[in-house]
Amino acid sequence: MAQTQLTWYGQSGFKIVTPGGKVLLVDPRLTNPVFEKGKDELAALKDVDLILLSRQELKKRGTKTKLRVMNVGETITV
Repeated sequence: MAQTQLTWYGQSGFKIVTPGGKVLLVDPRLTNPVFEKGKDELAALKDVDLILLSRQELKKRGTKTKLRVMNVGETITV
């Protein structure tokens, strides 16, 4: 039986891969000093099913946050 995989990106950032293969990112800051493999991880991400940003993360990034939805190439502004 497949297990849930959890990768900590530092601070509140995580990647969760479900047993069914769904990829979820929570507050993804891949290029930060805590997660040294951030650039490699970013290059390896192909399909992300859901990106969750906490209110605190939105405050850090400013009032407008642009997310590139990797699997379809759309940009969503929050």
